[in-house]
Amino acid sequence: MGQHTLVPDAGEVVLHEVRAVGRARLVMVLRSAGEESRCPACAQISRRVHSRYSRRLCDLPWQGVPIIIELCARRFFCSEKGCGQGIFTERLPNTVKRYGRRTCRLSTALEQITMALGGSAGSRLAEQLGILAGGSTLLRALRKKARAVVYVTPRVVGIDDWAWRWVSAMGLSCATSKEVR
Repeated sequence: MGQHTLVPDAGEVVLHEVRAVGRARLVMVLRSAGEESRCPACAQISRRVHSRYSRRLCDLPWQGVPIIIELCARRFFCSEKGCGQGIFTERLPNTVKRYGRRTCRLSTALEQITMALGGSAGSRLAEQLGILAGGSTLLRALRKKARAVVYVTPRVVGIDDWAWRWVSAMGLSCATSKEVR
């Protein structure tokens, strides 16, 4: 959470409008800053816009007031003839993850709260800060992240001194490095 700007990522999105919905919520309307996008399948840059659509995201609160972002995103035609993608949606990886409903910075804040406090206590702190998230939601996101971590199985396992002492204490015979010579 190194950047401190009004919008999630000033390089990717531009603030179009801010409006208040009652006294309890603000809505920010954002649009992408770039004029082109890269196809995720073939990495070809395209400027041909197919259509536009709106995404609703939750963002960090302002002074305890929840923020809703209406992100105007675009779909592009892929200009590569051999690409099977055809039409693709622009990616804004520093603003929101694919299929995400929260901004990246809100997800990071919730992850840090969950790591520090857990589910129920984290939910109470988030509510005091103006973030609406239940305890089970926080734990589910934490479990999902834990599943994404890949553990590498060791290729070589060594026997330490404790294991050698255990073998000799059990009265089992084994060849040590001194006996092998």
